[in-house]
Amino acid sequence: MFDIETLGTGVDTAPMLSLGAMRFDLETQKLGDSKVWYFHPDVPGRQLDYNTLKWWSEQEAGLFRTTLARSMATKVDNIGLTLANFTAWCGENATLWAAPLVFDWSILSSYLNQYRIVSNNVSRRRIIDCRSYMLGKGKDFKRVSFEGMVAHSPVDDCKSQILGLFA
Repeated sequence: MFDIETLGTGVDTAPMLSLGAMRFDLETQKLGDSKVWYFHPDVPGRQLDYNTLKWWSEQEAGLFRTTLARSMATKVDNIGLTLANFTAWCGENATLWAAPLVFDWSILSSYLNQYRIVSNNVSRRRIIDCRSYMLGKGKDFKRVSFEGMVAHSPVDDCKSQILGLFA
């Protein structure tokens, strides 16, 4: 499962702040390891969306400050390397899950294209939308909240989405 946090909503214009991922086994319903990568928001061709900034101002303040500080501490010229590290972490021929796929994958894919990251580990052919998967099972997809969860923390969002698949 992967989840991104951004400073915009445009596929080719949104600056990504963070990318979280968590491994899991759908059959055994076991959670695996997780990781977060941070991205400097000052990326050529990407711009801050003020409506998104307003939305962030309405969220838990500490999380946004921490995420922005970690993002700003990264180097702009390391974004390609960070994306390559993510694809390597995914492993060979990985199946990626997201909720919603149309937002997270579209922006992540545009970053991979912008930085010319080509990987057999991450392919649009092996991306699954949680909502579509659950609808195919005749169930509604619902994120599951858990004690200690912080909404819009990338790993907590991944965990919430995975638990929604397990429900």
